[in-house]
Amino acid sequence: MGKAKILVVEHEPAVAKDLQRRLEQMGYDVPCAATSGEEALNRVREHKPGLVLMNILLTGAMDGIEAADRIRSADDIPIIYLTENADEEILERAKITEPFGYLIKPVSDRELQSNIEISIYKHRTDRKLREKEKWHSTVLSSIGDAVIITDTEGNIRFMNPAAESLTGWGNHETAGKPAEDVFNIINEETGGEVENPVQKVLKSGMIAGLANHTVLIARDGTKIPIDDSGAPIIDEKGNITGVVLVFHSIVERKKAETLILQAKQDWEDTFNTITDMITIHDKDFNIIRANKAAEKLLGLPLLNLDETKCFKYYHGTQSPPGGCPSCQCFETREPTVFEIFEPHLNMYIEIRAIPRFDKDNHLTRLIHVVRDITERKKIENEIKKAKVEWEMTFDSASELIILVDKELNISRCNKSFAEFTQRPIREIIGKKCSEFFPCDIMRDNETQPASMAEIQTESGHWLYLSSYSILDDKGKFLHTIIIATDITDLKITQKRLLQSEKELKNRVKELEDFYDMAVGRELKMKELKSEIAKLNKRLSKEKEN
Repeated sequence: MGKAKILVVEHEPAVAKDLQRRLEQMGYDVPCAATSGEEALNRVREHKPGLVLMNILLTGAMDGIEAADRIRSADDIPIIYLTENADEEILERAKITEPFGYLIKPVSDRELQSNIEISIYKHRTDRKLREKEKWHSTVLSSIGDAVIITDTEGNIRFMNPAAESLTGWGNHETAGKPAEDVFNIINEETGGEVENPVQKVLKSGMIAGLANHTVLIARDGTKIPIDDSGAPIIDEKGNITGVVLVFHSIVERKKAETLILQAKQDWEDTFNTITDMITIHDKDFNIIRANKAAEKLLGLPLLNLDETKCFKYYHGTQSPPGGCPSCQCFETREPTVFEIFEPHLNMYIEIRAIPRFDKDNHLTRLIHVVRDITERKKIENEIKKAKVEWEMTFDSASELIILVDKELNISRCNKSFAEFTQRPIREIIGKKCSEFFPCDIMRDNETQPASMAEIQTESGHWLYLSSYSILDDKGKFLHTIIIATDITDLKITQKRLLQSEKELKNRVKELEDFYDMAVGRELKMKELKSEIAKLNKRLSKEKEN
């Protein structure tokens, strides 16, 4: 690295020129000299020197101390005062500007050069230190955890923004405060004080962590559960120079833990509330977990891997039975479902075997979900029986029965219908029902699911039709059942009865007419007899006279 660039600020041109010459002989770069404070500020901006030799007495309104203060505020440049004035008051003013040296004229070359070199070295060292401190401060301010740094007395030297946020104290407020005044912690369960980790670290010289259930009381009284650790700050000689305390809120973690515990409890409650038997098996067929239903129905003891073989409790055997779903599941690595009647349990059961894999896709366990389906089997058998009986009734019914879709295509018919049409059933299925009789009047009507009618076929047969629309549980049309009863004989009988009734009515009319005639004659005879009697009576009276 070359020699530094130096700006000379001297109100006497001859002295300035002499200093410039001497400095150049020492190997320094001295591009120019300034005689006033205003000129010095301009030359600093123009040449950006590495050091300024500043006389306190300058021409113009601005003296060297004011010029140095402005240079220090605007630029990071070391300043050495070179003056003939050693007045105490001036010295005190000069201290405020934090100069790197204060030389009284006259000054030797050796003294001048040594002060320049020391100032430049010290300035570089201070700059590196400031940059390092700034870097550390930036790092500490950027991390998410809260950080408090103390001295060897336990007094706070630094707090990062995260610590400010959690404690409610500002970094500028806490400098020099005892850590326990800001980092106030208690036990969450007892409410008692907890030993401050800063003092613990200072006493032991070792890293210290907080006990569980520690709560930080913030400035506003808010209680925040935290985790933390404290560690000693040790210099290159092994001496403790302070403590760094790192902590963070565990509010979200505790919420998550609460949710996990609640979820686990919910799972346990659900697991034990399910009425199906649920057991979890390892690869050796041992039951390692069971819900309450399984414990009760299987009579499981306290789970012991040497005594709780699944085949012993499910099947009452000493080894896996043939067709064991667990064995099949272990082989195929796929879920399997089957139903059996298990004599050992005296019930029909449905077994679902579900494989479970670890993170490396190794099959490690099976879950068995076993349901008692005895009642279902009874219902299924009743349904099968009813279906058989229905089929027998359907085929043995003397009525003609067909099932038709919306387009009136026949999807099924019974034997009586086949005999009536004189065709085999296979030739009837799929045909329009209108090929056999006029059934258009029987179209499905969801608002009027039943209808009835009498029709006469081309062959002269009379049929009494009744139809019923069959809907599913959602009200969607499935098919229509048409039942036809041959009423030809009944119609013939009705016709004969009508004819007989007509003949009977005619006979009755004749009898009524005859009766009317007979009754009329009888009345006339009675009138005649009455007249004859009257005449006889008159004749008798006349004879007597």
